Amino acid sequence: MIKGLKSLNLEISRPTLIVAGLLFLWSCHSPQSNNKFRAEIDSIDNLSLNYITQNKDSFEILNEKGLELSEENNYEIGTIRALKNRALYFKEIAQLDSAKQLTYYLIPKALTLNDSFSLAPLYQLAGYLAERENLADSVNYYYSKSLQLYEGLNDSLSIVSLYSDFYTFYRKSGLKQESSKVIDKIYQFVPKSEDSKNIFLYQILGAIYYKDKNYDSAYFYL
Repeated sequence: MIKGLKSLNLEISRPTLIVAGLLFLWSCHSPQSNNKFRAEIDSIDNLSLNYITQNKDSFEILNEKGLELSEENNYEIGTIRALKNRALYFKEIAQLDSAKQLTYYLIPKALTLNDSFSLAPLYQLAGYLAERENLADSVNYYYSKSLQLYEGLNDSLSIVSLYSDFYTFYRKSGLKQESSKVIDKIYQFVPKSEDSKNIFLYQILGAIYYKDKNYDSAYFYL
């Protein structure tokens, strides 16, 4: 898989020493089984995902390490997930051409392995990129595919994030009725307890109301 990736000419810069130390400590113990080793690779990929918006250098070293270990151990799903995180990172830093190349490179590979955990965000990213190019049919196609997979995974936070993307698309397209329905769907996920999930959902709703210049409602949720 790396051989095909190299032809895309995508670059990642050097990482920080802090996360390098974290990975050094991780490398000091040896997992006793293949499944355990793959679980360790998955944990690195999940951690790198958390750093995409927080710390560029930390993301890069974790992502590089996850990719390296996956390739060394012929763990194809690990490779796909590491590269999926990289595509999301390219979106975050507005390198949309690189994000597009990598996304369309990965989707058929993730389909072959039936990796829903990678396909769902890849479809969501493909929808976002299609929206940037005003390809309405493609936006609906990719977002709908992503929603189906997130629902199968019972990933409520990702579903809400995707609904927010749906809302942005409908709003830009002048589809007020559809955008209102999306808000109603988001409300269904708002829990009663005060926890991190609640805060995330409130941020989504606040951002939506702010875009609509409904500042009183935006102030309430933000």
